[in-house]
Amino acid sequence: MFWWAVSFVAQIPDDLRASVVTIQKDGRDFGQAVLVESGLYLATGSSVGSIKALTSEKKTITLRQVAVDELTQLVLLRGDANVPGIPLKILQPGQTGPIMVVGTQGVQRGQLVSTKRLGVVGAKRRYVPLSEVRVAGSVGDLKDSAFFQGRSLAGFVISVVDTPLVPTQQNTFGAQQANNYGPAPMSVVYVTGPDVMQRLLNAFHAGESKVTYPLLGIMCRDASGMGAEVASVTPGSAAATAGFRPGDIIVNFSGVLINNQFDFAQTLYRLKPGEKATVTLKRGDRTIIVSPTLGKSED
Repeated sequence: MFWWAVSFVAQIPDDLRASVVTIQKDGRDFGQAVLVESGLYLATGSSVGSIKALTSEKKTITLRQVAVDELTQLVLLRGDANVPGIPLKILQPGQTGPIMVVGTQGVQRGQLVSTKRLGVVGAKRRYVPLSEVRVAGSVGDLKDSAFFQGRSLAGFVISVVDTPLVPTQQNTFGAQQANNYGPAPMSVVYVTGPDVMQRLLNAFHAGESKVTYPLLGIMCRDASGMGAEVASVTPGSAAATAGFRPGDIIVNFSGVLINNQFDFAQTLYRLKPGEKATVTLKRGDRTIIVSPTLGKSED
């Protein structure tokens, strides 16, 4: 387990400052919007219409919603393309290591543990690829925070789990070790993964104002060996029409080898509604190939 001293600084680091604006609500700081393309900012807040934001130069600008992912409450906002700022890249999947957490309370250091976590989000219990970050602090400290690794945007908070932090390693991430310390709060934070953020940008560039998802109609769990086991099939879904059954083991999905439920969810997430998938199933001693046409869901 990680240990480091809580380290807040008053300002966003120089290399990020011009790329991040502070969302204002009722005269108070409410969160961050991050420049990812010229005039385009990513933020959280579901459907927000238009909002005011404060630049690093203390200039008030208006941001207008142009696309939304209702499932993850991620929004894409358009601002003035003439406002100074260098767009940040979206973090590549597979990265780990030290991370910077920028929130209304200040800036903290943390550790990106994995970009390969899996969450079940929304009323329809959709699988979504998430990233796991560990930071010192409580839920209040991390609300509406944005996460960065170097000049890359790593995500926004989806959920936070508080847990005691036991010191086992000193000077992690280059932080100064306190002279006297004991167990302290640590938050395990799940944030929007790279695939989630990229999907919203792709939807906007395709002329869509809402993110749509491919819908197969199954719930999965890790199989006892290789693959993702079908736990349930929704009646009338694409999976039901194609002949999926509970207990089937998905071992290949549209050319991708499936080792576990994360592989399945990530592969499905990258496909498009209406696309025909080719799925290899193990059913007892038999190998079956089915070709469902994926349905569509906005949440």
